[in-house]
Amino acid sequence: MTFTGGVTIAEAGTQLPFDIGAKGTLFYHPKDHLKMPDFRSDFKKAVQDCLINPDRPDSHVLETLSGRGTLFEIFRRDEAMRRLDAVLSECSRNLRILKKVLKIAEQNQKTPTKRHYVTERFGMSGVQLLWTDRYVDEDMSFYKLADEYLRWLRAVNGELSNWPTYPDSVQEWFLKNRDKPMEVIKEFQTRARAARQTLSKRF
Repeated sequence: MTFTGGVTIAEAGTQLPFDIGAKGTLFYHPKDHLKMPDFRSDFKKAVQDCLINPDRPDSHVLETLSGRGTLFEIFRRDEAMRRLDAVLSECSRNLRILKKVLKIAEQNQKTPTKRHYVTERFGMSGVQLLWTDRYVDEDMSFYKLADEYLRWLRAVNGELSNWPTYPDSVQEWFLKNRDKPMEVIKEFQTRARAARQTLSKRF
């Protein structure tokens, strides 16, 4: 048995080890010359696919030829879509919290003797997982935007923690920077929604 990049090949009749039994494998028949041209053609396609998609751990063409790729890709797609659903839900909640924060900051400036504070915090676990695992095949601009979104969430959460102690300066910070975090959240939400739509069209 031989491993060639992301392509696994084995002589027909080989008992595959348990740890790679689920991988797509091309079997060649050294004693059957009628089947070898098909093997060579499939092997060439699989190698070309690895060269075109160097970040993919295994050849998509190989897995499809072996009858395994489609099922595995569907599972991978569905899991990525579920994770993006969580990210989008997180974005919607963060937008709601930000609007609430800005409204209360404005009210506090008008009535400083009756201050109110927001106890909720901006969620970031969904986007952190996305940024760390990079489980969707998007370009670098997508992940740069995710990173910017994360940095704003951390900054805003930090200000929320300081609000009761430094009410005036925090309220001023929120009202001064009200547009940027709103823009970043909405832009990232749009990109995440588009990424999910692209995934939904596969297969």
